[in-house]
Amino acid sequence: MKQARKGYKVLKWAVLGAACCALMAATTANAVAIAFSGALVNGCEISDIKEKTYVCEDDATTDVDTIAIGVDYIVTMLGDGEMKVFTAALGVGSGVHGDLYSASTVALAVDAYVTRNVTALTTVALGAGSYVGRNLWAGTTVALGAGSYVGQNVFAGTTFALGAGGYVCKNVKTLTAALGAGTYVHRNLEATTVTLGAGAYVNRDLTAVTATLGANAYVNGHLKAVTGTLGAGACYGTATIQTPTLGALAGAVGCPLLRPRTRCTPIIYGRENY
Repeated sequence: MKQARKGYKVLKWAVLGAACCALMAATTANAVAIAFSGALVNGCEISDIKEKTYVCEDDATTDVDTIAIGVDYIVTMLGDGEMKVFTAALGVGSGVHGDLYSASTVALAVDAYVTRNVTALTTVALGAGSYVGRNLWAGTTVALGAGSYVGQNVFAGTTFALGAGGYVCKNVKTLTAALGAGTYVHRNLEATTVTLGAGAYVNRDLTAVTATLGANAYVNGHLKAVTGTLGAGACYGTATIQTPTLGALAGAVGCPLLRPRTRCTPIIYGRENY
């Protein structure tokens, strides 16, 4: 099973890489700018104009189209449930019910959302209070605004930034990770360089080459790093740090680990059956 999962991951990388190369070589002559803002859209019906709701066939958009969803508009995808775009911009309070695949970039404004998975070959940016219900995969950068969240896993090819009060309900894997004050990753965090802001935490294990924990930040599980710098009151369950620098009252002794029941707990273990 482990070999099968590894093979799947390698295949996914190969497929996404090939798609990216094909995209660069392709012409955008057939590209369409599509606005979900009350006007008619080919392949879609406005099911409720007052509720600003569209219902679309799965081929209503393609990965060369530029999509904009207006403020508070909701788009529900039928068929395989995936919206395919070149770029997507979701307005304040807008949403996609289904998956969102982008051959370039995705941007969610304040309180916007995608109920299932988001995949982008370059960058994904979430505004304050926005969310992705399941997994988020980006070829380069993921930036989550204050109070935003991802319901399952995050993979970012280069950089992951999490705004104050934001969270990820499963695992994060990237090269450089920066978590703002009061943020958390409910499971494991793996990166080359990790910075946890004041009071931020990883609920399971943190693995990095260089790890910096701000004041009162903590790792509930195992902290593994070549170089680790812990601010005042920062702590961990267990640790393997080749070169540690500990601030006042930092470390494992008397560490007030909380192991909290987070907002992710019902998502992972409860009725949603993720």
